[in-house]
This record gives sequence, C-alpha cells and structure tokens, in this order.
Amino acid sequence: MAWRNALEDVNLIWATIGSALVGLTGAFAAGYRLAENRFSQRNEALKRELTRTAAHLRQAERDLAALEPREGPPIGGEPDSGARALDVEDEANLWLRPVTDQLPQATKPILVIANLKGGVAKTMLAANLAAYFSMRGTYPITAALKNKRVLLIDLDYQGSLSGIILDAMSPPPGAQHPNHRAQSLFTNNSPNDILAWRVHPAANLPRISLYPAEYGFDDFEAREFQKWVAGQQGDIRFKLGETLRSTEFQNAFDLTIIDTGPRLTLGSVSALAAATHLLIPTAPDHRSREAASRFLRRVSELRRSKVCPSIKLVGIAPTLVTAYNQDFLETARADFKAIVAEPDLDWAADGETDVVLNSTLPFSFPIQRAAEQSIPYLATVAIRNTFRAIGAEIEERMTRAS
Repeated sequence: MAWRNALEDVNLIWATIGSALVGLTGAFAAGYRLAENRFSQRNEALKRELTRTAAHLRQAERDLAALEPREGPPIGGEPDSGARALDVEDEANLWLRPVTDQLPQATKPILVIANLKGGVAKTMLAANLAAYFSMRGTYPITAALKNKRVLLIDLDYQGSLSGIILDAMSPPPGAQHPNHRAQSLFTNNSPNDILAWRVHPAANLPRISLYPAEYGFDDFEAREFQKWVAGQQGDIRFKLGETLRSTEFQNAFDLTIIDTGPRLTLGSVSALAAATHLLIPTAPDHRSREAASRFLRRVSELRRSKVCPSIKLVGIAPTLVTAYNQDFLETARADFKAIVAEPDLDWAADGETDVVLNSTLPFSFPIQRAAEQSIPYLATVAIRNTFRAIGAEIEERMTRAS
C-alpha cells in the first residue's frame, strides 16, 4: 500500500541521516584529537623557544653588568635635568654591549642628522641639504661648485623625509622595486642587489637616490633588536654600516645623508655606527638645547664604547631661529663650547671648539609653505641662499674633520 511505502521511505531517510551524523561525529572527534595533539606539540615548542630566549637574555644582562663603570658626567645630561646614570636594565645600555668587529674605513662622507628630540627640523635639513649638494651647479650663484651624487636614507618610521622626496620625484605607481625600502639596507643581500633596489634619481632630481621609510619600520626595528639581544643573529648595530661602507656604495655616491627618528632605536644607533660625520640640529630654546646636550653626551658614550669610534662632530645646527631668540642662541653657543671641552667626552680631540654653526635655519613661513609643495630649496633664490650658507659651512667642517 502507498502509506507503507511512504513509511519505509521515511525510515530510510532517518537511517541515512543517523549514519551521516555518526560519521560526522566520528570525523569531528578525530579532527579535534589531531588538532589538540598539534596544539600541544606547538605549545611545547614555544616553551622550549622561550626558555632558550630567557637564557640568552640572562646572559646579556651578565655581559652588561661586566662592563666597566662609566666615567665622567652621566649620560643623561646636567644634574638639574632630573636624569640619572643608566643601569644595566635600561634599553639604552644594551647598545653598549662589547664590540668585537669594526667597520671598514669610508672613503666618502656619510652624514647623519640626529637628535633625540622631535620638531627641530632634522627632516627639513636632510631634504634641502640633499637638494643643495646635488643641484648647486645648476644655479648661477653656485655654478662653479660640483654637483654630488647624493644618497638619502630615511630611518624615521614616520617617513616625513620619504614623503617630501617621493612627492618631488613623482614616480609612477608600481615603478619601485618591492625591496626599495630602508629595511633592505639591513639584510644580508649583496651590496649590488641592495643598490639596485633603491628609488633611483628622477628627471627633476637627477642625482638623488632614496631608501624610504614608512609606518612599520618601527616594528622591523623592534624585531631585529629583540633577535640580536636574544642571540638569534649577529651584531645588528653594524649591518647598515657594512652596506654603506661597501665598495659598491662608496663608488656609487659622493655623499650619504641619513635622517633619523627622535629615539635611540636600531635605526639611529646603526646610523651613528655607519656615519663618518654627525650634525645635531636644535632649536634655541631651553628644552631643545638640553635635549641636544644629552644626546651629545650619549653619542660620546657610544663612541667610547667603540660603537661609533670614528664619527666626527660637524656641529650643532641652530634651527627655527627668530629675531626674538638671538640672545638665547649665544647662551647655547657658550654652553655647547663648554660641553665639548669636557675631557672625558673626548670631543675636543676632533679639533672643533666652537661647535655651533654660524649659519642658521630661520623660522620661515615661506620655507614652511614651500615644503608643502616640494623641496623648499627648489622654490626661490632666497630659500636657496639660506641652505647654501648652511651646506657650505657643513662641507667646510666635514673637510676639516676628515
């Protein structure tokens, strides 16, 4: 009968569904057990890795504790600044770990523009000095001077310098190599490969090359720093210097300019280790001057620890100067002269006593407006004259310091 056939069909359907549910339940249970086993294995591997890392960190602390006590003023600056001498638990002191290898001599200048304070026009100086040195022969007043092949490196994760230069170059989308960013300078690839990856000169900036930075460079710095401290790679402090001081890079450029962020990170420490010359920009106000003096003492500590033994101080560059802070500028000049003369800082041996530059970067609305469009040096004769004076004095001081 029809109703019996229908009943048999229903029973068959329920039996099929039941069998499928049993199969799915079994498969789920087996999959769960497999995932659980894999998770357990992964967990054990992570525990072993953490144990090894902790052992490396304990050894790093013992190495740092064995360092000779610091002589002279504390690295933090004047006593009234509230700073204290750094101990082995400070991240800054990890950069002072003993040095076993030294970089080769550089045949071309590598200028790092650095300070541990933001807002003092580091990026403005880097961009416009690159334009001055690479294009000065183009303009009548400096036509007799040779144009230089300039390499710009942005090691500040905010990428301000990169934005200025890339906007001026206007490269077409997708024109750059995937590895064109500053991270490539820290890799183990051959110098020729890294050199080929850079942002190449553009028609309007025919002698400027660039390795840009962007958000994410700070993550790269943190990862590489942690791997080095944990003993998982070689001395990352000198990787940039090995690249920039290689024969290939020294032959490709007449001048390298490095812009750094306002912290003592992998980028800034590596730049100091790689550089032949140091320029410290500072605004002529109390906080900026104090930050610059602390940074000068910190670099002295790095230099004594052989992290950057050959770096020469080009000078302190007064920036954002107005008619209302000229008297404060003279106070800063006397203060820095006294700091450089301190015997335990060893800067006087470089031969520069009055380290504050005579040429200044003024606080200028025309320069600020021009920076929103392109590199200010390209805009007007008056702006070019400002950076021409600064560039000429820096070049003279670098020549004397070499």
